[in-house]
Amino acid sequence: MGSKHGRRHQKVSGSQHGGPARPPEHMERYLRDLDYPSQRDYLVAQAKARHAPPDVVNILARMPDHLYSSAAHVRRIATEEL
Repeated sequence: MGSKHGRRHQKVSGSQHGGPARPPEHMERYLRDLDYPSQRDYLVAQAKARHAPPDVVNILARMPDHLYSSAAHVRRIATEEL
């Protein structure tokens, strides 16, 4: 009988194995040096103005609309929401 568990320890990203998705590593680059606290719509507008890729803009647009205290706070909430 073959084991189903042999492949479990391979290194793959969350999206490849059906695990939780994560915000892109480069997301905070587009959120640095902004005025915080900031509302979601401001973050989306600033990401677009800084030519953030669509994946970053889409993640920000799907986040809850409330005040975010820092780029790290945005990333933490984005991680929880995905």
